[in-house]
Amino acid sequence: MAAMRSDPFDDANLSRKATDWPTVPRSFSPEDVIDFYDNPFATLEQLRDTWRSKDRDAPWSTDKLSDLDLGDVDWHKYGPPAMLRKAPNVTSQILLDIVAASIDNVKARIVEEDRQRLEEERRRATEEEAVRQARNGKGPEPYLPIIIVPDEPPPEAANDAPVPAQTTNGSRAEANGSGSVPPSTSAAAFAAKVEKRRKFALRRLFHRSPEKGESSSAGGAREALRQKLEAKLDDVDISAADSNTQKTILELRKSGFFKAPDPDELLECVSCLDDIPRKDCVKVPCHSYCRECFVRLVAAAVRNEQQWPPKCCLNQIPFRTILAHIPDDLKKTFQERASEWEIPVSERVYCNQPECALWIQPRNITLAKRQGRCERGHTTCTICRGPHHGRDDCPQDRDMDLTNILAEEEGWKRCSRCHALVEHREACQHMTCRCGNEFCYVCGLHWGTCSCTMQQLNALKDAAQGRREQRRIREQAEATELREILAQIEEFEREEARRAELERLEQARLAEERWQRQLKERIRQENIRRREVELKYEELRARLDELHELQQVLVDSQQEEDATDLTKESQAMKRQLAEKQDTERADLDALVLSRMATKEQTFTKDYAIRAAQERKVEQEYRQQLQEFWSGKTGADVEVETAMFPLRKRMDQGHRAWQKWKGEQLALYRSRLDDERTIREELMYSAAQNLAGLYEGRETELIRKMVAEKKWVQEVILERERLLGAMEVQEMEGDADIEVDATFWKLMQGSRPAVGALAGATDGDEACHVGLGRGRRANRPLAPAQDLRRREEAGQVPVRLRADGALQQGALPRAPAVSLPEAHLNAQLAFRQTVHKYGVDLCWTPMILAKEFNRSSIARDSDLTVSTAAGRAAQPPTILQFGANCPLELSRASALAAPYVAGVDLNCGCPQAWACAEALGAALMGRRELVRDMVVETRARLAAEGWAVGRERDMESPRGRSVSVKIRVHDDLRKTMDFLDTVVGHPQDRLVDWITIHPRTRRTPSTTPIRTEALEILTSRYAGTLPILLSGDVFDLSSLPFRPSTLGLSALSDDAPTTTHQQNGPLDSNAPTPSNTNLAGFMSARGLLANPALFASAPSCPWHALETFMCNVARCPLPFKLAVHHVSEMCGPGMGADKTALLPKRDRIRLTELGSMMDLVDFLDEKLEEHTGRKGGLRRDL
Repeated sequence: MAAMRSDPFDDANLSRKATDWPTVPRSFSPEDVIDFYDNPFATLEQLRDTWRSKDRDAPWSTDKLSDLDLGDVDWHKYGPPAMLRKAPNVTSQILLDIVAASIDNVKARIVEEDRQRLEEERRRATEEEAVRQARNGKGPEPYLPIIIVPDEPPPEAANDAPVPAQTTNGSRAEANGSGSVPPSTSAAAFAAKVEKRRKFALRRLFHRSPEKGESSSAGGAREALRQKLEAKLDDVDISAADSNTQKTILELRKSGFFKAPDPDELLECVSCLDDIPRKDCVKVPCHSYCRECFVRLVAAAVRNEQQWPPKCCLNQIPFRTILAHIPDDLKKTFQERASEWEIPVSERVYCNQPECALWIQPRNITLAKRQGRCERGHTTCTICRGPHHGRDDCPQDRDMDLTNILAEEEGWKRCSRCHALVEHREACQHMTCRCGNEFCYVCGLHWGTCSCTMQQLNALKDAAQGRREQRRIREQAEATELREILAQIEEFEREEARRAELERLEQARLAEERWQRQLKERIRQENIRRREVELKYEELRARLDELHELQQVLVDSQQEEDATDLTKESQAMKRQLAEKQDTERADLDALVLSRMATKEQTFTKDYAIRAAQERKVEQEYRQQLQEFWSGKTGADVEVETAMFPLRKRMDQGHRAWQKWKGEQLALYRSRLDDERTIREELMYSAAQNLAGLYEGRETELIRKMVAEKKWVQEVILERERLLGAMEVQEMEGDADIEVDATFWKLMQGSRPAVGALAGATDGDEACHVGLGRGRRANRPLAPAQDLRRREEAGQVPVRLRADGALQQGALPRAPAVSLPEAHLNAQLAFRQTVHKYGVDLCWTPMILAKEFNRSSIARDSDLTVSTAAGRAAQPPTILQFGANCPLELSRASALAAPYVAGVDLNCGCPQAWACAEALGAALMGRRELVRDMVVETRARLAAEGWAVGRERDMESPRGRSVSVKIRVHDDLRKTMDFLDTVVGHPQDRLVDWITIHPRTRRTPSTTPIRTEALEILTSRYAGTLPILLSGDVFDLSSLPFRPSTLGLSALSDDAPTTTHQQNGPLDSNAPTPSNTNLAGFMSARGLLANPALFASAPSCPWHALETFMCNVARCPLPFKLAVHHVSEMCGPGMGADKTALLPKRDRIRLTELGSMMDLVDFLDEKLEEHTGRKGGLRRDL
């Protein structure tokens, strides 16, 4: 049985003695609280004064922390030591909160100080620039004339004294009244002149003569404004515009301000995806339609009110555009529907005949008769919506019923022809109605057909008068009865008030006595509370001081360990390098000897060949001489004499060859010595680089150690500040404010009114007291802890409901596109399909990180993943975020990390809404912000326990990637600066890979990608990190680039074991690679039309369509979305092969289907028709 807690302010408890009270936990015994009961007022004043006068200016840090000389070390660039987060043997939740909050508070202060410093530097730079320009006599050039001089001065300005006026060139001029506003009599003329000058200034801006020249800033501004206006005018449907707009646009085209669009330019119909000339298109606010599809869209809208008005992408299509492009019969129906459906449903009147049920137009409704007539002649009551009641009143007309009751009492009669009510005032019973009918007022018959007399008329009127008199008497009686009731109620209320006043006085007396007892008891309780709080924080401060000493020791130990490890590593690396270089020198010596021996052998072989040839020549020459001198005297002498010159020349050639041989060997030896010298220099350079590297690391370690010591000091000071603030808040903020206010009023000699404890007081001290008794202090906590507490309280859903759809009885689905470019209509079934045909990674659409953090609905709809296995498994997925705040991106990434393989920051979305919110391609101009978002995200994921070590964590089950998708700038140097900032140091880069879309922010998708820009970027950065190509990936056989041997299949821990090797040969006729620096391709529209794109299929095969339908059966998706995917697959592809699975008429039939069963039956029929295979779609894929 649970014990009931007694009220300390109960009369029974208030009558206890001090020694009868139970012991206060942890602090006091009954003897310790005797003073609290003997004189609680004096005790409270003593405790308050003692606590407030306590010296808190000499905390532990004053004696234990020495002054630290930072020198040139910027400790803001370093993170806090890990040991500051460790709190061994600390069990107090208050201290644990302070330990975590102190580090986050110091971080926040650093961020704010850095921001203020940057702002101050920018301000000083701006001021210095302004001063420099002022010294040089140059000021900023005005944009358009700033001072507009009117023709006449105002009358009151003419009487004033001249005042010096500042001119545009900086000189002073005398004001002659010409710069004032003209009098009111010429206000219209003045406004016209100002408008004329403005127009001429704008015209001069766009038609500046080239011989005068212009500044680069003015030219850039002019061209940007021209492009923006040209883009706006290009979206205007001239045929649907009003006459003034048409006239203005035609004048601009004639003036050569912008080029008119080519009427023969091919545009894609958003419905049937056919390419049609611009002149045959219907331009709506967001897309273009062919005339057939546009008429079909409008026809569907006029058939169903749920689809009214006609829209495209939730944007209403202007009625003038619709009326200008639909046939006359549909135009009539459209106008009728517009007139009908613009009236609220409750106010419409339809024909009561079921076989008719036509809408009755307002012009066919007679309000006087309360009836409406449809076009077929049927009459309907506008009150009950049933058939008209003829001359009778509608039974549901309550006003008419009340009128009839009044007419019965007053004796009014109805005209026998028009049934209008008629009242007799005077004269005889002969009545003439306004309709001309004459009748008798007594009997109602036609006049002259009855024998009624005046006596009967008088009797009739007397009876009506009697009924009126009875009604008046009845009303007077009711009024008299009501007055009596009200008088009784007033008397009862006066009696109740007297009793209440007596009771109030008695209660006031009792409350006065109780207030005195409660005041003393509450003061005693406040004394006890203050003493407990003081003892508690003394203990907490002692525990915190012990923790600080321990953390200082841990930080020093960690720093010594880091220094020792660095020294050992340096020595080991130098030793390894020396051993490696010794081995390399020995190998180099052996190589030199081997090469010299090989060279000498080559010369020896050459000498043997040369000697053999010479001997052969000598023998042949001797033989010829012998044949010539044969049989002659002295033949031998002549032969030897003739051979001597030959031998001499051969000896000379041999000596020359021997000399050349020696020179060649010496030259070869010199080359080998040069190579050896170069290798020696490289080895020396490597040794010096290694030594310099470790010297730099040692220097950086020293700077880091100094920064960490500064971190320790700042965190300790912050913790003491937090603990002191919490003590003040709990001591003063949790105080009983009513007791404080009453106590100080009593000390000042004024007695508060009875019941003051129940309301607010007016004392000055009460205004400075905290939130009231029982309310805890608002302790400053770090954002992460605050979020964690709100998560535990159920305020923030921190777990994505990955299997939420399964709990609802349906298979999950996710709007993610297969292979990276996002497409808003991609679902799980489609991603599973493209994954089967060789896709390695799947990107989601761009999800706003801010909404992802704040809305569970956004998380459930944007990222719903499959937890099933087998065919319904979740493909490797990269979550693509749109963000402009490091904290938002890091929080969203941490929330999504358990369910995806990595996160990607989209810096390439060119849509206007994204750029207006500083998202997407707008981030290409804010490289430092992108770098900060990437760094914060990696740090947050690492803190959450995820492996973000790039290549070394590829195989880790907890490995997660962080990447960025970008576009290029017009000036490619800006793109390189962007990549240098975001990628960081090549040996310790900040991102896992980069996706490049080689178009600028304003380049339309119809313009080919900039291949030369891609080649420059890939040649520079491919050695640093993997690079993906996004854009125009429609057909692998026609791509200008092929990927390198670096694939991305290992970037996801759940990648399939058999993935499509992007670097392998796709077919025997594949083109020769022109760029081997790419790591992979990204596609969206190409895969939407051909899911088997990366399986080398030139167009979508039937097998891919069957696979998609099987995945839809396992992972259902909305019917309209399934029809959209099927229509894309069955249409002509985006690549060179325009083969379509279904002709256009069959694709149009797809849009007319009403259910998933109709879609399956239709595809079964078409599959048999086009392939000849019986049985329709396969159900086992």
